[in-house]
Amino acid sequence: LKNESPYFHYVDGVLYNRDVTLLMHYSMGSGVKEVRIADTVRTIGRNSFWNCKMIERIVIPSSVRQIGYNPFANCPDIVFENHSPYYSVVDNVLYNISIEELVCCPSSAARNGVKIPDTVLNIGRNAFTGCESLKRVVFPESVRYISRGAFSGCINLEEVLIPSTVR
Repeated sequence: LKNESPYFHYVDGVLYNRDVTLLMHYSMGSGVKEVRIADTVRTIGRNSFWNCKMIERIVIPSSVRQIGYNPFANCPDIVFENHSPYYSVVDNVLYNISIEELVCCPSSAARNGVKIPDTVLNIGRNAFTGCESLKRVVFPESVRYISRGAFSGCINLEEVLIPSTVR
């Protein structure tokens, strides 16, 4: 991808808006396997890394305040390095800082099972998408919502235990 527009910036496989505060898209053909998001980015746009199976590592800078839905869906082997005070990574699962929303669980994190903390209220949109190693999920009683597409592409999923607290 070559950018000649003054309205966008394209750096290391990533397309940003003019002032590099919004990450809009990752170019799958770029060959970049470790993405270091620019330290001016405040928002990682929705679907920005959708289906980017070759990404191995993503570094989220301290400037990130918001992550749109489906950002890392179907990125099976991604490893998160998080510096944002608005998000948290536990056992390579990405949550919001209060650990009330599970944002993304890549397949690499589910290989040995996933222990969802009992602070989680919401399973984010497409949170487990493409998580082929996921076989079983037990949600704690704290979970209230499971957003759409949460288990899309989880081809080996055998059992999901949903408590009565889920609406």
